[in-house]
Amino acid sequence: MRSPKRPGPPRAVLPRMCGAALLAAVVVVAWPAPDGRRDAGAGGGAAPGLAGTASSLPPAAGRALRNDAAAIAELVNAERVKVGCDRLSVNPRLAKAARAHADDMAARGYYQHTGPAGHDGGDRMKAAGYAWGRWAENIHKGPTDPSAVVADWMRSPAHRDALLDCRFEDMGVGVNHGAGGPWWVKDLGIPRGAQQ
Repeated sequence: MRSPKRPGPPRAVLPRMCGAALLAAVVVVAWPAPDGRRDAGAGGGAAPGLAGTASSLPPAAGRALRNDAAAIAELVNAERVKVGCDRLSVNPRLAKAARAHADDMAARGYYQHTGPAGHDGGDRMKAAGYAWGRWAENIHKGPTDPSAVVADWMRSPAHRDALLDCRFEDMGVGVNHGAGGPWWVKDLGIPRGAQQ
């Protein structure tokens, strides 16, 4: 087994095999440039696929998705409390962006932070109505148990750094149990104007 590559500069992706599941991290930590524009290299516009939500599914399936997202939120907050960080608030706009990305990856068969149209997590968060000042996104594919997802994120330096960054205030979680998955997305944010 090869040792994982060290994380590169921001926007780097750290792939790693974890058992049968492929784990990818972004330490896509983004913030506006001093003139208020987004950093170069990130696209703008509305992200596709924001319509898919747990409420559009049969009741039992919708409950399962909400339960998995709630379990991830609890497990992430438990890890943050252990190191002295505040608990993250679950933000419905970030949850909408995370669900949209999980659904889009499952529907179109890709596994990346940037979608086929060039939209990244910041674009999806903005399209969902979250005015971010800083953001990060972690994705995972394969494990069926939320505790395994968070355990894998905690073993990955890039995921762990984002998860335990005490500056983040808000979180949204999305999961899609479609074929080839499950597909997990955790979006973190600091609202624009908040102290960073």
